[in-house]
Amino acid sequence: VHARARALLGEALRGQQRFADAEGQLRTALDLDRQAGGERSEAVARDLYYLGGLALGRGDYGEARSHLEAALSIFRSDFGGENTQVAQVLRDLG
Repeated sequence: VHARARALLGEALRGQQRFADAEGQLRTALDLDRQAGGERSEAVARDLYYLGGLALGRGDYGEARSHLEAALSIFRSDFGGENTQVAQVLRDLG
């Protein structure tokens, strides 16, 4: 729950273009989720997706691609190719 709250706060801060604050919250969420569920959990994929969106907002397309491709790999292995999370990541990669 703590990690999810951090991730949602990070997303809200990103929406306000408070990128440095958002990144801190999102990286904390990612660390907590990795500790709780390993490297390839759905929560980790969500955090990576949010970090990818943050990087897109900053115009850092290389970092965005890295995070989004990592999220996509996890979402595809968990849900297959026919899933809204997979579609969202593919949209952002485009």
